[in-house]
Amino acid sequence: MNTSIRLEGLENLMRKLGTSFVPTIRGITRAIGEMVRNKVAVYPGPVAHSIRWASEKQRRAYFAQRRERNLPIGYTRQSDPMSQRLGPGWSVSGFGELGAKVAPRATYAQWVQGADTQQPMHRATGWVTDRQAVQAVVDSGDIQRVAGAAIRAVLEM
Repeated sequence: MNTSIRLEGLENLMRKLGTSFVPTIRGITRAIGEMVRNKVAVYPGPVAHSIRWASEKQRRAYFAQRRERNLPIGYTRQSDPMSQRLGPGWSVSGFGELGAKVAPRATYAQWVQGADTQQPMHRATGWVTDRQAVQAVVDSGDIQRVAGAAIRAVLEM
C-alpha cells in the first residue's frame, strides 16, 4: 500500500526560515498523517448482504483455513481469532527527515483497504481504501488550514 501526499514549497520555505523550522514541518506532516489515519481507520457498518468473493477458489480457501484452525464458519469483526486487530488498526510514524507514514498493523490490510488490491467483499462492505482516505484529506482543505496555522504561529513568535 503506497499512496502519498507531497507538500510543495517546503524546501523554499525552509531555506527562508532556517533549520529552526524543521520541528514545525514535522508537526505539520504528522498532523496530516493523523488526518489520513482518522479517515482510513473507520470501520464500516454491519454487512447487510452475502459475501462477494473474488472467485470460488478464494471462497473455498477461506473456509478451509477456518476449518484447519478449528474456528466457527462465521467471522466476527474485531474479536475473531483470524483478526490481527489489536489496538488501533493504523499507526502514524516519522518517515525520512520531515515526512510521516501511515501504516496498517494487520498483515492482510492491503486486501481490505489497498486501492489496487482491495478484495470485492471488502469493497462491497464499504471499507475506505488508502487512496480514498488520502483524497478525502486533500479535498477537505484541512492540509492548508493546519499548515497555515502552524506556519503563522511560528512567524508570530
